Amino acid sequence: MSRGLGDVYKRQEGYLEEVDGLTPEALTEAYYEMLRTANIELIVLGCDEASTTAVKDALLAELSAIDRAPLPRAENIAMPRREPVRKVEHFDTTQAKLCMLFTLGRPMQPEQLAAVRLAMALYGGSVTSRLFLNVRERDHLCYYCSSSFQSFTGSMAVNSGVEHADAARAEQAILKELADLCTVPITDEEFEDCRRGLLSGMNGVEDSLGGIESWYYIEVLRAGASSAALIQSPEQARSALRAVTKDEVRDILRRLTLSVSYLLTKEDTAHAAE
Repeated sequence: MSRGLGDVYKRQEGYLEEVDGLTPEALTEAYYEMLRTANIELIVLGCDEASTTAVKDALLAELSAIDRAPLPRAENIAMPRREPVRKVEHFDTTQAKLCMLFTLGRPMQPEQLAAVRLAMALYGGSVTSRLFLNVRERDHLCYYCSSSFQSFTGSMAVNSGVEHADAARAEQAILKELADLCTVPITDEEFEDCRRGLLSGMNGVEDSLGGIESWYYIEVLRAGASSAALIQSPEQARSALRAVTKDEVRDILRRLTLSVSYLLTKEDTAHAAE
């Protein structure tokens, strides 16, 4: 079977032909293998200590019949720095999709997390960011344009939807905004606006049990094989964010280098800020 562009998206969930040979027995075996080898984190919310202990004991009792042998947690692995790879694929889409990947070249260090959060808010992670205000609103080069950071791999993704003919200009503008943040002074007003926006969003984490659960789930994943001492409470994260300086944010941004630029378009068009 030829696995082209359409299969890139299906691959995340497997291939259709892989389903044909599945049997109830194979699924059951896979399920019990998961229970045997998986690391299990139990998060109990809204209960007193006695109820929490009862839930834990009940879970352990259910697992006692299984010969548990949890696999060790993997260390976070950074994407290495490399010469930028540019790839164009053609597909009949209404708008082109431009995806750019940047890397620190090493895993993010726990003490960098607050600076990374503020760096993303400044660059492309909020409606007051450079990518949103300049590339989207001012230059009208993107239907959407935002950045996000993957702490497990030390990488930043910039995703945007653009007119097919504007792809190269959009890439140049995205790179320019990053360069400007690294070299041109950041005003106190812009910096503090982004900090306040992040703090406001983090203040709502503890408003629901689901929010608290999601917070600690991500914290556990981020800590990986490291010490549980690396897990931050929302208040600890807010305190760290209040202490971040412009120099710390700029240091993160300066370490990011372009690794991959991928364009999905229906046109044969130049793709690169050569």
